[in-house]
Amino acid sequence: SNVIRGDNEKQERKRAARRKYDAKPENRAKDIARARLWEQSHREQVRERVRQMRADPSRKGMYARIIDEQRNPITIKDNNVLVTSDWHIPFVNWDLVDLLGFVAREYGVRTLAVIGDFWDCDNFSKFARLTNTGNFADECSEVGGMLRHLISIFDEIDISQGNHEKRWLDILGGKTTIQQLYDMSRVTEGYRLTLDDNITLIQNGEKWLLCHPKNYRQTPLSVARDLAAVHGTHIYCGHGHQFAQGRDRSGKYHLLDGGGLFDKHALDYLRETTTHPETVPGFYLIQDNTPIPFTIKEAA
Repeated sequence: SNVIRGDNEKQERKRAARRKYDAKPENRAKDIARARLWEQSHREQVRERVRQMRADPSRKGMYARIIDEQRNPITIKDNNVLVTSDWHIPFVNWDLVDLLGFVAREYGVRTLAVIGDFWDCDNFSKFARLTNTGNFADECSEVGGMLRHLISIFDEIDISQGNHEKRWLDILGGKTTIQQLYDMSRVTEGYRLTLDDNITLIQNGEKWLLCHPKNYRQTPLSVARDLAAVHGTHIYCGHGHQFAQGRDRSGKYHLLDGGGLFDKHALDYLRETTTHPETVPGFYLIQDNTPIPFTIKEAA
């Protein structure tokens, strides 16, 4: 028994030393570099290992499962959903937030989808900041307050990543997760998150792609129209800050440009003179595959 105890203590010391070694990023980088050198000088062994892995039935779909576990794709099955995007907290329009709550009560909506840019992450922008609008700690507090408010209204809240949340992930080199960003709001339950820039909505057997695409254009609905042609689904697009709806080229699919719940007078970059169409905040109720738009008239 003394021998076994001694072996266990020895193994535990080895594991503790390894954990201490792995905790240092520079050591991890060295290990990766050594592994790449080994692979370069043992190409046939690497190819054989890959062939064996592909031939193993237990490994089929392994990498897809790994990605799904990390990204946590979300599908909503509900015929009565409020769909929003581009809140840009703390630069939010509280009149629109109040309208959102009113619509939820009047139409009996219990599910909310937030399609990217719930946060603004203004402090992590790669572009020059011409004005100082606050610090990140304040933004975390504002996001937490908004989440608590929404949790008091909705039974289900589903949130995808936008390009503004990606600011925070990018500046940290992908060494963190979208959940860790939301944890900084100190509200860690009551909603679902996906690292994907989209959420799937199913209503009466028909599919919607609710997305926050990387690209946007000056022409309203043009990105949504191209996405409908690629995916063959109804499309909701965030990111562009335009508020429009229409049909795809076939006339089969709904196209929505989601405006957002931001206060456009509070966003510094919107003060610049451009040829882009005027931004129009707003959101949609999608009920039995019928989109119903909601907006307010803002002061000039």
